[in-house]
Amino acid sequence: MRRFGEFQRQNRTSSVTAAVPLVDLMIVGAQKAATSSVLRLLAQHPGLNCQEFYEMRYFTSDAEYEAGYDAAFATEFPKARAGRPVVAKNAMILHVPLAAERLRLHRPDVKVVVLLRDPVRRAYSAYWWARVAGFETITEFEQALHADPARFDSPMARANCDYLENGCYDISLSRVFELFTRDQVRVYFDDDLRERPAVVCSDLLTWLGLPPEHDIDTARRVNLAAEARSAQFAHLLRNPPKSVRRAVNLVLPRSAVRRVYRRLAELNRRDFTPPPMRVATELELLEYFRPHDLRLAWLVDRPLPWACWPDGT
Repeated sequence: MRRFGEFQRQNRTSSVTAAVPLVDLMIVGAQKAATSSVLRLLAQHPGLNCQEFYEMRYFTSDAEYEAGYDAAFATEFPKARAGRPVVAKNAMILHVPLAAERLRLHRPDVKVVVLLRDPVRRAYSAYWWARVAGFETITEFEQALHADPARFDSPMARANCDYLENGCYDISLSRVFELFTRDQVRVYFDDDLRERPAVVCSDLLTWLGLPPEHDIDTARRVNLAAEARSAQFAHLLRNPPKSVRRAVNLVLPRSAVRRVYRRLAELNRRDFTPPPMRVATELELLEYFRPHDLRLAWLVDRPLPWACWPDGT
């Protein structure tokens, strides 16, 4: 079981000025469950302020939390307009208890969106994403599943690559329901977005008090499977030398640094279809996630759209 004591606990909220609006709706995860697609759907609506980058790091990064919400808002929402609801996303909040606690301190009445995906497929997708993102260096999924987490040099890298625990949705969703009321939380399955994207989008817009936007393109999905053209460059991009990091941060504002990083990461990606998962590995994962899936079905009071048993039921 992973422990998050490595993340620095702070018993205070970071500074927020009255002029900076708080987050109205936060997409908290799960990782690799179409959270980026939902954010980009909502970003098409002209009545919302949506973050520019894929992940708002304020709640998951000790350094950005220490720097304060004002600085984070300026970085993530450079084109924000007054009076519009603020929509943000970080797919690791669901998996990092301290990040969820920080969100609760930030705004106790925030609206929370959770998207869930077949945990077996999610684990495999997360592994390939971690490879292209420069986190994971092990070239066999089966080895990475059970490798020593001490191979990572940061808590966030370990959290992103915890392929098993991040699929135990019953545990993470129970934590969410301890921090927020049921009325504050919307839970969708990946299948909901795939089969009824317009319904999901309309539901969230109505929840935010906005009329549904009929011109939203619901067919486009983002952050799809890819591989790194250079694994070494991906790792270097994720872990640049401290001297380089300091020099760049002195010259460029944080939003510009994020844009440069995103562009370089995109140039290092190419389309890729992962090979089929080994049957033995799939059966192992089905067995591992089965008790968690059974508890999850009870927790959300809804049948799960993925198989919980080796025979497909």
